[in-house]
Amino acid sequence: MSAASSGVGSHPAAPSGTVASTFGFNRINVGWTDNSTDELGFEVFRSTTGPTGPFTRLSATSQNFALYVDKGLNATTEYCYQVRAFRASTVKLKYSAFSNTSCATTPVAAPPAAPWALTATPYPWQISLWWSTDMVAVDGFIIERCDGTVCGDSDFQVIDVSPFVMYSDYYAVQGMTYTYRVRAYNSVGQSAPSNEASATQCFVEDSGDGTYICVGP
Repeated sequence: MSAASSGVGSHPAAPSGTVASTFGFNRINVGWTDNSTDELGFEVFRSTTGPTGPFTRLSATSQNFALYVDKGLNATTEYCYQVRAFRASTVKLKYSAFSNTSCATTPVAAPPAAPWALTATPYPWQISLWWSTDMVAVDGFIIERCDGTVCGDSDFQVIDVSPFVMYSDYYAVQGMTYTYRVRAYNSVGQSAPSNEASATQCFVEDSGDGTYICVGP
């Protein structure tokens, strides 16, 4: 939140405490402290040649929004960041001084970590899957399914992909039991599979009030 008034007609107070931190091999989160009360937003600058620059403007954030996510980066590369606030005046924008410089080096590119805590729950006409992930360097998820509960690696078939940490299998047949597992993927490759979760698709019955419920098996 804003901490100090800049005064009418003056330049906004400079941000401080800029910190760049890696989030996977292709993303850096840049955060800072907002020290002004009347800024319109913040401009984020980046250098790929070290902390002395030169710096190039990347983007701008909105008022009181002290975070920028820099995506699509190269692995094993140092990126340095500075931030400045800006505000409106009667003639032109006014800018603060730049914040401190913060640098971070992206790690070696690698596939994402495996999802965990996968669950499978039957609902009318679908089996819903939920799982957990750290979302570090994850582009999406591969959904695999096997008929029955005793499944080797060769028994699992890819049925879909999802960008979310949930998926609904609308092709599950009533009375049939399925086992699921999920893999995360990115541009480098796939993770190991998650834990397996099994569910039997329920039979659907009209409850009599316009809704449908699961019954059996």
